[in-house]
Amino acid sequence: MWLVSGAYTGTPESYAVFIHPLLSWLFSKLYTFFPAIPWYPMTWFGVMYVSYVVFLRLVWGNSKTKNYHNLSALVTFCLLVHFLLFLQFTIVAGFLAFSGYYVLVFSPEKEFRKSSFFPWILLSFSILIRWESFVLISFGVGLYLVIFKSDFLKKHMLHIGILVMLFIVLVSGKTLWGNNSEYAEFRSYNKARAAVSDHPVTFRLLTEERIESNSEWFYFSHWMMDDDSISTEKLTERKRKLDKELGSLIQIESSFSRFRNVLKTEVFKSVFSLFILIGFAFAKGTIPQKTSFFLIWVSFLLVFNHFYILNGRVIILFVLPFALPVFSAAIDISRSTLMIWVTLLSILLAIHLKNFLTEGKGRAIMQSEFNAVLRQIPPKSLIVLEGYKENYLGILYSQSNPVPFLSFGWISKSPFQSKALQRFNLEEIGATNSFYLVGVDVHEEFFFPLYMNSRFGEFSVAQKTNFANFILFEYQRD
Repeated sequence: MWLVSGAYTGTPESYAVFIHPLLSWLFSKLYTFFPAIPWYPMTWFGVMYVSYVVFLRLVWGNSKTKNYHNLSALVTFCLLVHFLLFLQFTIVAGFLAFSGYYVLVFSPEKEFRKSSFFPWILLSFSILIRWESFVLISFGVGLYLVIFKSDFLKKHMLHIGILVMLFIVLVSGKTLWGNNSEYAEFRSYNKARAAVSDHPVTFRLLTEERIESNSEWFYFSHWMMDDDSISTEKLTERKRKLDKELGSLIQIESSFSRFRNVLKTEVFKSVFSLFILIGFAFAKGTIPQKTSFFLIWVSFLLVFNHFYILNGRVIILFVLPFALPVFSAAIDISRSTLMIWVTLLSILLAIHLKNFLTEGKGRAIMQSEFNAVLRQIPPKSLIVLEGYKENYLGILYSQSNPVPFLSFGWISKSPFQSKALQRFNLEEIGATNSFYLVGVDVHEEFFFPLYMNSRFGEFSVAQKTNFANFILFEYQRD
């Protein structure tokens, strides 16, 4: 959002790396002409709501029982509330794809042509927002169709072919545009960077503190990579070495441990997923069909988790295909069964909202204190935030209220970073003679000053100010 709104570089950017250039270009124009309107989050809220309504209307249309209407409405409402509370484009793309496929697959045959407009719009937006989410949901839906509704595949090969062509055109268009744009070199580096920084072995080595502080990969693993010490060639070679460890027993154990920790941390997603799986067990379909789908899809999830770092928002996308049989046909639900599920879901949602509001109060305190810290720093000073996630601040940055600090990670060494540095009157980060570090007081060592000293000369603390939760350091070049 910070790129297309102009909050990070000072001007709306027409290219936002992950979403399709057509969409990012549209966002940049909207922010150019109407900068006060939060177009990015409004769009995500809007398409999520539309997909929710389209999905729920068809579920109700396929069922005549009031109890099932109430339960399906509550289930999808709980999921929608969670997705909107933690709005993220990966989730948005996945939910749009799920809703679009549901309408295509379960629309009554006589209404198929009439109802096909909305699902195509949803599926197209899903590809534009994040094609990887679309592909994941497509695999799940495809497996469901093969096992449960093979006749649909035979009847609608033309529609499937059109969808494949639509996907190829949009994704290849994004790739061709990126490879022939001013961002081509950065795209190549960023792809190699992600293959190393987001590698499961890197995650394990970092978690176990097995990357030595004198290693050239130490600061890189902490997302500090704004220097030229690590090239694309080095990243490619590093990935080869990391890949060789994927087959080790310790890495396999680490994959299961990482997956288990995500489930423990993401309690709402885990419990909600359990409810979906219970519904799947009682949904329409034979035992062999449901057993085959469960074993194949869960095996795919575990294998995928071994090769990629999956967070909660991706895991919940893996769970969505299990909901297809649940909503494929109305389940005969008694009044007592309905009340049990309403009670369980209401309790889950109430606890979730309570935790969200509690965390929100804490973040509001941190936000207020962060603003107080910023008031102690002279304008145009280089500011770095360490130990606290940027998105936790909850501040709506814009062109008129730009991001006050420098961000690191995937945006490093990009044209966007160069533009952002110009806001601090710098051509490159190593040219600065001073910087301010805002860190969270958790009695841990801060790595950014060490990174600067190892790459750009010696900096020492000129002043230190303690706040209730933050610590403000001023560093000057020796």
